[in-house]
Amino acid sequence: MKYSKYMFRCLLLLIASALVACIVNIDFDMVEKIPLFGGDVSVHGTATGTVQNVNVSGQTSINKIILIDPTTQPDLQANLQSTKNSLNNLSMVSIDFSIAQSTNPDPVSISGSIAVRTFDAPTDGSKDLVIGKIDNLAITNGAQLHLDLADIKKKLDPFLTTEIKTNSKFYIVIVGQATGVPDAQLTITCHLSLAYGM
Repeated sequence: MKYSKYMFRCLLLLIASALVACIVNIDFDMVEKIPLFGGDVSVHGTATGTVQNVNVSGQTSINKIILIDPTTQPDLQANLQSTKNSLNNLSMVSIDFSIAQSTNPDPVSISGSIAVRTFDAPTDGSKDLVIGKIDNLAITNGAQLHLDLADIKKKLDPFLTTEIKTNSKFYIVIVGQATGVPDAQLTITCHLSLAYGM
């Protein structure tokens, strides 16, 4: 009897190992460089959105929409096309923000919310999923912000997985205020992980 229980446990372990072996994980980064409201900074990527009018308090409204398209990654193109039906999960682990090419003579900072938006969602933001915030990020060369997304993972993973199966891409949306009128380049690095079954 003990021998049978032992064999049964071994069989369960073998089945579990086989299931794990059938899941492939690919970690990758998506990097977008966009002008942060300066007219002389060239655009690298597919960001849209412009600075709104400066109000009487000296603040500038922010509305940046950045397209994140994993199908542009050479290592992922074949995998995404051939494994969409077996895609288990797309996870965004974290986002890093960094500032460069700043020409601001006076101290400037930005604050606001960071959200993800489906490719065909309303442009008014009513269907956006807020994933974090920017709190007084200084617009100076070398300034950085790390946004860990562990707390929003349960909502974010299904959101991204459904979207990558449907449209293969999504948006990151930054909405908020800047003190003054910043002129710099913002680099956004999304750290993602794709899991699919073999």
